[in-house]
Amino acid sequence: MVKDILAYRCHAISDDIGSITLDTVSIEDPGPGEVQINVKACSVNFPDLLMIQGKYQFKPPLPFAPGGEASGDVVAIGSEVSQVKEGDRVVFGSRHGCFAETLNVSAERRQSDTGVHDVREGGCVRYRLSNRVRRTDASRKFGARVSGLWCTARQAVSDWLQWT
Repeated sequence: MVKDILAYRCHAISDDIGSITLDTVSIEDPGPGEVQINVKACSVNFPDLLMIQGKYQFKPPLPFAPGGEASGDVVAIGSEVSQVKEGDRVVFGSRHGCFAETLNVSAERRQSDTGVHDVREGGCVRYRLSNRVRRTDASRKFGARVSGLWCTARQAVSDWLQWT
């Protein structure tokens, strides 16, 4: 089934955000291995601006909705998805598309939103990573592998200071 949603989309490469408009677009049901998520909170990051300017290494085809990380509620699941169900609150990353009411993402790109009590916190994946470092891995040395991801102490401290 196709439904109409609202999405902020970039229509032309531009040095500012003047090429972004609020559009009504259609979205299909999630495909195999995908989940459909109603976005509740989405962060704005430097790569989003770089994509709008055409300066990021990944260049989505125009028009595109910026936004690479968000939180929301699962509203539909595709076939071959068993680790999540409708109604679950999740955080997720995507190369782009999060500046939309709803989007389909690979079920592998989401994680349960356990431990986050405010969707605004869940919408910022970098916050969640740095908070985890601060809470559980504070004894790690600079450059150590943390939870399967390479972190720099500078970024973790920067994010922690921003959100505390």
